[in-house]
Amino acid sequence: MRKSIIIVILLLSLLFPLTEAEAQNKQITPQSLIEDVVQQLDNIKDFKGTVLTKVYTNNKVLSSRTQIMKSETRSMTRNHGESQLEDGESSLLLNTIPWIYLPPSYEIIRSSLPLAAQSEYKNPLQIANKLYDMKLLGEATYQQRDVYILELQNVFSTQRIFIDQQYLAIRKIEIFNGSNIKVATLSYDNFKLFLEEVWLPTNIVVTDSVGQKVLEIDYQDWKMNLGLTDFDFLKGFETDYQTKINKLQDQLATSQHKDQLYLKLSKLYQENGEIDQAISSLEKAISINNKIEYHKKLANLYRQQGLYDNALGELKSALQLNYDNAEIHYLLGEVQLQLGNSDGARNYLEKSVSYQQENTKYLEKLFWVYKNLANKNNDLYMLERAEKTINKLVKLAPDNENYRIYLGDIYLKIGKTIKAADAYHKAVDLAPKDTWVYIKLANYYQEIKRYQKAEELYRYVIYLEDSLENHRRLADLYFEQKKYQLALEEYQVIANRSVNNNEIKLRLAETYVAVEKPDQALEIFKQVLQQKEADQLYTKIIKIINNYQTETALEILHRLLQTENILSAQQRQDIYQKLGAIYYKQVKQEEEEKIEELLPLKSQAEIYGFLGKLEFSAGNLNEAIHYFKKSLVENPQRDNYYNLAITYLLMDQFSLARDQAKQLEQLGLAVKGEKIKELSYALAEWEEKYNQEYVPGRVNLIEGNQLRQQGNLAKAKIEYQAAVSENYDYQPPYFYLGLIYSLGSDDIKLDLVKNGIKDQNLELLNQLISVINQVKV
Repeated sequence: MRKSIIIVILLLSLLFPLTEAEAQNKQITPQSLIEDVVQQLDNIKDFKGTVLTKVYTNNKVLSSRTQIMKSETRSMTRNHGESQLEDGESSLLLNTIPWIYLPPSYEIIRSSLPLAAQSEYKNPLQIANKLYDMKLLGEATYQQRDVYILELQNVFSTQRIFIDQQYLAIRKIEIFNGSNIKVATLSYDNFKLFLEEVWLPTNIVVTDSVGQKVLEIDYQDWKMNLGLTDFDFLKGFETDYQTKINKLQDQLATSQHKDQLYLKLSKLYQENGEIDQAISSLEKAISINNKIEYHKKLANLYRQQGLYDNALGELKSALQLNYDNAEIHYLLGEVQLQLGNSDGARNYLEKSVSYQQENTKYLEKLFWVYKNLANKNNDLYMLERAEKTINKLVKLAPDNENYRIYLGDIYLKIGKTIKAADAYHKAVDLAPKDTWVYIKLANYYQEIKRYQKAEELYRYVIYLEDSLENHRRLADLYFEQKKYQLALEEYQVIANRSVNNNEIKLRLAETYVAVEKPDQALEIFKQVLQQKEADQLYTKIIKIINNYQTETALEILHRLLQTENILSAQQRQDIYQKLGAIYYKQVKQEEEEKIEELLPLKSQAEIYGFLGKLEFSAGNLNEAIHYFKKSLVENPQRDNYYNLAITYLLMDQFSLARDQAKQLEQLGLAVKGEKIKELSYALAEWEEKYNQEYVPGRVNLIEGNQLRQQGNLAKAKIEYQAAVSENYDYQPPYFYLGLIYSLGSDDIKLDLVKNGIKDQNLELLNQLISVINQVKV
């Protein structure tokens, strides 16, 4: 009761705070956002750390390492490695970038990089308004985080700056030259909370116009507001790492613990980014003392480099030393996942859990493997294992709201909706300020079609976090219910706040189509088709219009054809074909309704038979059956019994095919009837043979078969093609693709498919194609 009252009060309060939030949004300006970023940096009084820089130039990597110490009154640096770039394209690009955001101190970090001297100003952010005209473009989602996008522009360059709305830190800068051509992108990642509410990146990557990496900066061992004194500067930096390395190498000659020295050497090399030397040192440590810990560290190094097979080998070597080591089994499971081997990962993770049955880390990883395998293969057993595992996690950590959410997801998937609701509500109780728990609860109500409850929750989520993604969730809910006017309002809010979001633009346009506003939809389609990725976007536009074969959709197609310099010749041809297909269906429908008035009785059967053959050749088997049956009602001709029998064969309705074969035998076509029965038994036996085992590609094959059995060969073809892509040696998808291509008279593709089919299977395929050819138009 108490919880219900609280939720009601919170929902009622939505009516007022939204107005306040809107008022706050109006106060956001480019200058205020820049000031927020600068203010974060002003909170940093002193800092100390190491900057590791890699410049990718002239087919080699130039590395440098700088130790930095700075207080409010003085600074100190020590450089190791190269200090200046060689001439080349990368050097030219890096030295001509207007400025790079380098927290926490632009001047001192900039001077530590191996770049040429640049600009006289100390912190370009502080004088950005003097250097550029600034404009707030809007909001967007970048790396699943809400950001503001600013544009800074002068006659020499344009910069688009992505500022994280929560962190108030720069996440990306796109740099364009005076001709508005992108020349570089600066990405800021691996954010860390250094001080209270001060988030800074520890990794900066600069890429050129084609996405090639030219510069990478890593902040290592960074510490801030230490209260640095003059004594700290007199003391200076810790011993240089090269000195440490030399000292360790000197000790190797006399030490009795060489393996431990090689381990320390490996760590030093790794910290400096010299991975090959780090790996070599660990290998030497293992050759001296074959310890599990050394294999683990070497495996971790390999994983960091993406050398997962090497990591697998090291962990298997460690397992030979102690097969009962739970952690090694767990790490083997993780590497198998990185290699894409979910089944192998499951085996290792199950073993790790068997040794440490209450290790939540191991159990959670195993849960996700079970869940993913269940989703991938539609495997009920794996789903049951996932349910059992997450229930165990809930018992071990009853206050973990995420485990409650995972449990709710599993219950919802297996149809236990009451238990799912209970799990989601408990998650809300555990984390009443977390928007994600309300989103999951709203998703639950949306899934069970209780749309009013879902809407209330989505509105409350927007109250808690007025983000673009949350508005999108509410808009999609309205769209699903076909409440297009409400959906339109939400999509317009998102479109007004977001920048260059084609997905939202297309969804807004689709909503305009749904509410029969062709002018607004067409305007958006034109804007989208003028972009660089127009071909891909054109395909999406046509798909949208195909979903609405209304007068509005037809009008949009006609008006697109009349618009100059937007569509290619091929695209115009495609649209003409689509219009022809739509009009053909309309005319055919009108003919069917008026056929009794327009045609003599004896010709109706022929018309229906012809329409059946048209649909058969087009792969619309259900419609073909419909017309063949109508033809038989008007005039039981032998040809249509035969046509009906072959159509049933292609849909695996073997008993119905045999029924038609008996009719043919009674009408004096014993040879044809016997052939159909022979093929029906051969096909049934052939399919049974391939249903005995699971191989890659079978999931897509099963989905393709279901679509084929429903009479939809166009969609079935897509699934069979996916099955072939997954397993080039799998015979069934080739076989069914052969049948589909023969219907469409696509001889080139049919010949290619036949090359992948073995002799016995090819013989059966050719027999079926022979009877199919007697049905086609």
